[in-house]
Amino acid sequence: MGNCNADLSQRSRSSYCGLVYESEGFEVFWRDVTPLDEIIRLQIGSWPYVRPGAVVGVREIRAIPWVFSWLQCRFNLPAWYGLGSGLRAQADLGAMQEMYAGWPFFRNLIRNASLALLQADMEIAALYVELVPERALAQKLYRVVMDEYKLACETICSVTQSTALLADQEVIRRSIELRNPYVDPLNYLQVETLRKLRALGESARPEVAELRAVMVLTINGIAAGLRNSG
Repeated sequence: MGNCNADLSQRSRSSYCGLVYESEGFEVFWRDVTPLDEIIRLQIGSWPYVRPGAVVGVREIRAIPWVFSWLQCRFNLPAWYGLGSGLRAQADLGAMQEMYAGWPFFRNLIRNASLALLQADMEIAALYVELVPERALAQKLYRVVMDEYKLACETICSVTQSTALLADQEVIRRSIELRNPYVDPLNYLQVETLRKLRALGESARPEVAELRAVMVLTINGIAAGLRNSG
């Protein structure tokens, strides 16, 4: 079980780091696809968002704003990315099923990842991808993330021997399924507001302040609806 766990952990980490730190253009994609700049303006959570003297980047950003930015656009990427690759690389499915059944830490890890995957919505996330000016980059990285999302869902179901994520947690699963559609309109509004704000740039026109007020409402609403602020 120890070797299985170590191999799974290493492969998952390699997959995550490969995307975040080694994929060309990923930092540009992150800044464009998430409302990070508007979150930073709020001065909430981990403040300052990077340590003194550092610039805002994937290596410098603190954990809460990093997670929060991905949650807002419904990718929820830091909570699950890499797990599917780690599980797939482990050839002994039976050993992982035994780990899930008999090891509370691993079971909770899988359940937490399942919760994050259910809170994510890749169709909503695709709307944010449309905000990225570099279309080829946006489509390439979205496909990479989408493939890992599907893989994570499939491999978790194999490990838990279920047909759906959190199939044994019906109350939680049903709560998420009922709640998510009420959050979706806030995401639609946030995407349109971001598009208008970015078109205006650093303009001092009155509508900029109005749009930023709308952004605050959508950020707070999405966090409340998903019951997660990073």
